[in-house]
Amino acid sequence: MVTTQRMIDEYPEELRKIVDAIESGTDYFHEYPDEGAEIAAKAMDTPVEQVATMAQGVKLLTKAEAKEILVTNVERTKQTIREFSEFFVGLKLVDASINPDELIDPVLFE
Repeated sequence: MVTTQRMIDEYPEELRKIVDAIESGTDYFHEYPDEGAEIAAKAMDTPVEQVATMAQGVKLLTKAEAKEILVTNVERTKQTIREFSEFFVGLKLVDASINPDELIDPVLFE
């Protein structure tokens, strides 16, 4: 999930509710992939088969997996962000490097 510091500061409880709702939806999709694909297809007004195709190669992280990346192994994650950032700057695909310390905030896992 991506948000601003202002949103975190002003609406922490609302953001936690959103994260909880995303987690519930992800858990449901993992437990009932066929039904999850049908729900997604209806919401996107697209055939179920197309949802299955779009979902190939996409990993929906559980809250535990996201916490592993954003809290437990945060330094490794930040290093990866720095490396990708420098790679894209080097290719001149972006103008400036990304500061991972400004990007990652584990507040929603507290």
